[in-house]
Amino acid sequence: MSNIEIDKLVEQYPNDMELGGKIREMYWGNKKIQEASSDKQPWIYESPDNGKTITRRRLGADLATKETISSKMKKELFGNE
Repeated sequence: MSNIEIDKLVEQYPNDMELGGKIREMYWGNKKIQEASSDKQPWIYESPDNGKTITRRRLGADLATKETISSKMKKELFGNE
């Protein structure tokens, strides 16, 4: 949210309680949009050890969200390579 948007909200909702309610409404709306779009983001697969261990994360996601895929999932995705 930019400073211009915040300025407009403060002017439109001078009561702190109303302003807080509007900000929370916008926050939760944006969070739902982000969660919905993150489910559609493609996966990035990485292997630091030439395929022994494979990790994945969503495109644009924080590196901390990286997950290691299981041997079973590896076979489903890549066959018997």
